[in-house]
Amino acid sequence: MLKIGLLNLFVQGYELHRINREDKFKVRDNENLRNILLKMLSKSCIIVILEDECIIGYASYKIIENLIKSLWIDEIVVEENFRNKGYGKKVLNYIEKIAEAKECDSIELSCWSFNKRVLEIYEHLGFKEQKVILEKKISKKSKRSES
Repeated sequence: MLKIGLLNLFVQGYELHRINREDKFKVRDNENLRNILLKMLSKSCIIVILEDECIIGYASYKIIENLIKSLWIDEIVVEENFRNKGYGKKVLNYIEKIAEAKECDSIELSCWSFNKRVLEIYEHLGFKEQKVILEKKISKKSKRSES
């Protein structure tokens, strides 16, 4: 039950990103997405959100120690029918307690710029913009002409 519920949530989150960034998130079958999820879970800690003994969301994170010790949130996914009910805020508050217990200096995450509502939620919860990642598309024609 646990893996099935997590896979369904992972697929929901992936599809949201694929719809908005088809160039980055290609169409994949569930078996391929299952393997991606298992690889992610092998490198991260996970928190599941339960409602009536059903998984309705999850967050994955890891502790990273470079110049400072940070808790990096890989992703937070809440089942579509349970969004905007405070579950994301609760899991972020729980993650903050973990970061404090692990003596982290910060909590970090990234969010796609198309996801305006989630950006607003993160800002409301005290997250501040740290850096901006820019991209420039390279057309297939440009690549061929350089060869």
